[in-house]
Amino acid sequence: MQTRKVQKAGRSSFVVSLPADWVKAHRIGKNEPIEMEINSDGSIAIYPKHRQTRKEDRLVVDYPHPNDKTMVLRRLIGGYIAGFDEMEIRPSSLCTAKARALASEFTNMAIGQEVVDEDKGKIVIRDIADPSEMPMGKTLKRMHYVAREVLSASLEGIESLKAPDVGEIEAMEKEVDRLQWLIARKHGIFLRYPSLAMKEAIGLPESNLYFLVSRQIERISDHALSIAKICAKHAKCRKKNQIFLQRQANALLHTTSRSRRFLISTPCLPIPQ
Repeated sequence: MQTRKVQKAGRSSFVVSLPADWVKAHRIGKNEPIEMEINSDGSIAIYPKHRQTRKEDRLVVDYPHPNDKTMVLRRLIGGYIAGFDEMEIRPSSLCTAKARALASEFTNMAIGQEVVDEDKGKIVIRDIADPSEMPMGKTLKRMHYVAREVLSASLEGIESLKAPDVGEIEAMEKEVDRLQWLIARKHGIFLRYPSLAMKEAIGLPESNLYFLVSRQIERISDHALSIAKICAKHAKCRKKNQIFLQRQANALLHTTSRSRRFLISTPCLPIPQ
């Protein structure tokens, strides 16, 4: 880390010189504007004006054998979260039909992913979503709402002693997963291109917090689905422990709501009310 002295220029301005190597590397000339961002932790980030452009990343995934479906799907999910703009599946002659079905399954799982090109030897999936349409704050808000619905639906089975609709709850839980993947994807992109976070009026500390909170909400949703499956399977045990389970369930819902209110009330986090 470099240390530089602050110089005073005029009556109210203060000046700090920029490292010469950094200026030369980014080809910054005299009187050329640069971008500055004041982070919530008090630090200042400086970006060259032309850094806003992000290069496109491309991932190639081979599909050599029909039994490799799980591996290929995990690579596609990993590539999506890592921020790849385009992913190409290259199936062998044995996997052409399976690759087409897998591509359809993946595009239904991930937000903004569509098949844009296909022939005998490849299937190209591309991100066509506009990132500005789903800022991290709004995505996290929707995530919390859907996860709470998953939890409430699961706990209704405890209170009513009726088997919950596991299929409906599982569908909502998958929606929570999709939203969490989107937040993780955007956070990864912001880590590589911090200036892009400025378009959402957030800094890297806020982006990191959104990501960490989204992971916890996703885990709550996973456990809520497990509760629903247990309630549907063990009716007698549920009846025996109903009062205890209701007490724990109400405490969990209360804690979840308090946590979200605290997150919203934190001044540095622009989460929609």
